[in-house]
Amino acid sequence: MKTISTPLVLLLFCAVLASCGGGGDPTPAPAAPPAAQAASPYGGSGITPPGPESEGLSLVAGRLRGAEQGRGVLDGGIRYQDGVLGLELASPAALPDGSLLARGRFINGSSVTLFRVQLDGTVKSLPGPWDQERTCPGLLGCIDVDISSLAVSPDGRAWINSTGTGQLYVIDAAGTILSSAPFEKHASNFAVDAAGNLYYLDAAGTLKRRAADGSVTALPAQLGSAFARQLAVDASGRLFAASGTAIERYVAGTGFVLVAGSPAESAHADGPAASARFKAITGIAIDRAGNIFASDARTIRRVSADGTVSTVAGIPEGQFTTVTWGPLPGSIAAPRSLTLLPQGVVFATISELVSVLMLAKVPVAP
Repeated sequence: MKTISTPLVLLLFCAVLASCGGGGDPTPAPAAPPAAQAASPYGGSGITPPGPESEGLSLVAGRLRGAEQGRGVLDGGIRYQDGVLGLELASPAALPDGSLLARGRFINGSSVTLFRVQLDGTVKSLPGPWDQERTCPGLLGCIDVDISSLAVSPDGRAWINSTGTGQLYVIDAAGTILSSAPFEKHASNFAVDAAGNLYYLDAAGTLKRRAADGSVTALPAQLGSAFARQLAVDASGRLFAASGTAIERYVAGTGFVLVAGSPAESAHADGPAASARFKAITGIAIDRAGNIFASDARTIRRVSADGTVSTVAGIPEGQFTTVTWGPLPGSIAAPRSLTLLPQGVVFATISELVSVLMLAKVPVAP
């Protein structure tokens, strides 16, 4: 029979005693200081992401996968920041009262619907005929099939294209249907001007305009890049397009002319319009002063009225899945569509295939 040496017995005894909390200094070791909020990926590690009242990058509503905290209160006061009722939100569109419309669905469900989102985190669902029960992998798999586009006109009406019903709906901020009409199922990239003209791309990528009387006209224009993502109309009614690595403006009788970037080159470079470069523009929005904001790869870019391009949020070399709250520039996982409020740029960002709404507090001309 083998025997255990006395030193080994003592060592084991000390280890057991320490694990039970005895035998040592009764004063507990000081707790490690909490991680800095600005360096906390996903807003996790027990740190609640800052809300829109904070400076820099903040969370408007939603909860990223991997985060211990989220933000928002759903219908009836049900809180979902603990992740039990996780909600994905995308394609934000600003309303005149400072709230947002967004497409979305519950993470564990398949029904895609509309939501109205307040900056205080209140989220209200706006159910309607555009709701479609489907089995699909994640928000993007459903939402691009069921609601192909959403845009808000300057007077606060929203245009919704539902592929499930094949109808174009015009609704008010409360979700009440004002009108509906048969429409092209896969029309996308909506932009609406003050006169009620709806600009969009059809399934073949042809630029079209639907007038307020319902008539549709194909506009003879060819984008400089085949990767059109989003259309936008400025306060004077001029039409712009984000086309992958460039921003272009539509001129009647001419087509699209280059504003900034290059249709043939993907890079990240700030500076004058002629030398500035974009990597992968996925959305644009224009404020009343003519500044164009674009979601570009892992950043938010601004093209000022004089054509100067600058980066206002995010870092181009940031990791694809990392979100960092707090002071700008911060880091953004994968910003997509965006919209503008007086408080700054609201954008959808995707990390680990979960989409939430964030705010970059930068100057915007209301």
